[in-house]
Amino acid sequence: MELGKALVASLVAHPFILLAILVANFPGEEAVMHVGDPILPDTPSMFRICPEPPLEEDVEWAVNEWNRAFKAYGVPIRLQVASDNCTARVKPTDSPLQGEFGGTVEVPPREGVDPSTVKPYEIRFWMLGEFQVTVWAAENAGLRRAIILHELGHVLFLGHIYDYRGFGPRPVMMDQIDPDNPTTQVTDMDAYLAWLKYSFCREKACGLIHVRMVNPVIGSSVAVSVSAAMAAVLVKVGRRHNDGVNGEG
Repeated sequence: MELGKALVASLVAHPFILLAILVANFPGEEAVMHVGDPILPDTPSMFRICPEPPLEEDVEWAVNEWNRAFKAYGVPIRLQVASDNCTARVKPTDSPLQGEFGGTVEVPPREGVDPSTVKPYEIRFWMLGEFQVTVWAAENAGLRRAIILHELGHVLFLGHIYDYRGFGPRPVMMDQIDPDNPTTQVTDMDAYLAWLKYSFCREKACGLIHVRMVNPVIGSSVAVSVSAAMAAVLVKVGRRHNDGVNGEG
C-alpha cells in the first residue's frame, strides 16, 4: 500500500483504537475505596500537624506531599506543620503496632463533650479533641515516611483502598503497607479519593465505591503508536506485494 493510503487508513483507525483502549481501561487504574464517615460540615480547611522528635523532618515532607496532591486535584484542604493549636499530634513508637507495619489514629472527644449524649448526625468537628497519631519510627526512611503518609490520610478522614489494579506505585491508602516496597508518594488514586470524599461525599456517607481512572494521555499515546505501527505494516506489506507482482512480470 502506498504511504498516503496507509496514513489515511491509520488515521481512520485511530479513534477506534483509542476507544478500545479506554473501554479496556488500559493503562488505567481501578480499585474499591472505603469512603466511610462523611466530612463534618464545620471541618476546617487547614489541618495543623504537630510532630514530636525525631519525626519533624519526615512529617514536614509528608505534609508537603499531601498538599502537592491536593493542589493538583483541587481538594479544598491543606496541611500545615505547627507546634501549637494542633489538629493532630504525631508521636513515634520504637516497634510496629499490633504486629503490623503501620500506626494508629485516636480521636478523643474535646474536654467537656460527652459522646454518649451526642447523636451521630449531631457530631461536629469542634467536638473532637487533638488527634493522637502514633507511627512506627522505622529505621527504613521510606517505610517510615510511607506510614506517616498513610496515617495523615486517616487524619483527613480518608478510608482504605482495596483491590487495587493498575500500573505504577500502589496507593498510600491501601489497607496494608508493603514493608519491602513502601509507597512514598500520594498517588492519583489517593488524590482522587480525597477529592471524592470532600465533594460528593461531603456531609453524607458513601460507603464502598468502585472507581476506574482512565488515563487518556497515556491511552492516546498508545493509540498513536499503534496507528503509526499499523501504517508502517501496511506500507511494508504493500511494497512486498508490489515487488512480488513486478518479479512475476
